[in-house]
This record gives sequence, C-alpha cells and structure tokens, in this order.
Amino acid sequence: MSRHFTLLILMFDMLDEKIERRRVQETVYFLKCKHNLPFPYEFQEYWYGHYSEQLQDALDILVSAKVLEEKIEEDSDGSLKYVYSLTGTGKSLAKKIREEIDDRTILEKLERAKENLADFLESPTCLLP
Repeated sequence: MSRHFTLLILMFDMLDEKIERRRVQETVYFLKCKHNLPFPYEFQEYWYGHYSEQLQDALDILVSAKVLEEKIEEDSDGSLKYVYSLTGTGKSLAKKIREEIDDRTILEKLERAKENLADFLESPTCLLP
C-alpha cells in the first residue's frame, strides 16, 4: 500500500470521527506543513482554504476501496456537506498498519499533532498559506 494512503488511514484513525471534506483538506495541509508528515499532495489556496486535487483523488480511491465511507449530510443552514469516516474494513486496516509500521516516528508525529490540531482548525490562520 502506498505510503500516502497509509498516512491518510492513520489520520482518520487518530481523529476517530466523521470529518467534513474541507476539514480533511485543512488537516492534511496542517500535518504536512506544520508537522512535516510526508504527504505528497500539492496544495493551493481555494475558496474555503487549502485544497489539493491529488488528496481528493486519494479520498475517492479509499471510498471506492471501501476503506472510507462518504456521506452527504445537511448542515444546519440547509447546505450539503460531504463527510468521511473509516469503515469497519478501514478500522481493521488502521490497526494492522499501527502494529506493522516500520517508522514509529510517523505515529509519534500524529499524536503530537493531534494535541494542537483543534486549535489550528478553529483559528483564522487555518485559511492562510
């Protein structure tokens, strides 16, 4: 399995919740730029923050492989949003990756990042390059 898929699966496992599409983009941007996790995606500024077409393609592949579930939910203002979460298969795969991963620093970086991820996503700097 490609390393960037492995990182995405571990990220979803770490967050252990449904994640809205924009938040997935911002979270990966944060992990790549602020915590030096080796995501290969190139980001550009977009309407609602940082966006990577390659990341969206990877999410689509994981949905097709039934590792991630994609749902469309209605927001409180009536707008629709896409949310992602690990499926049962995805959770099993994440457990296996955690047990067999060679580079333990990846897990350490993810845990350190989790501590200040919420602050980043809530801040206005989340929308800056």
